[in-house]
Amino acid sequence: KKKKTSGKFDLGATMAQGTYYYVSSTSGNIELDSDLVTGEYVSQVGYAEDTSILVFDLTNTGVTAP
Repeated sequence: KKKKTSGKFDLGATMAQGTYYYVSSTSGNIELDSDLVTGEYVSQVGYAEDTSILVFDLTNTGVTAP
């Protein structure tokens, strides 16, 4: 089975349109920038195109949250 590494995903969750989401320190979760913990590495997962579709745009920034 081929894994998707780009594109649009329906996560089955309600998101805030236009908001960016990040890899969470909780395994398997994504979070808002306001939920990032000091010292946590910031890796952007993508942004909410609307309230149910995430546009996958993985970016490892290499920086930590202040």
